[in-house]
Amino acid sequence: MPIYAYKCESCGHAKDVLQKISDAPLTVCPQCGEPAFKKQVTAAGFQLK
Repeated sequence: MPIYAYKCESCGHAKDVLQKISDAPLTVCPQCGEPAFKKQVTAAGFQLK
């Protein structure tokens, strides 16, 4: 399962979440409760040789 990085646009709280690809993205920030939790773009964790 991939690890997704989320960050709240309201309070700035950041969290890495282990989720299935088929799971719906999180939207509510666990810190402030606002619906401003967005998935961040991150680099891939592997290299092709």
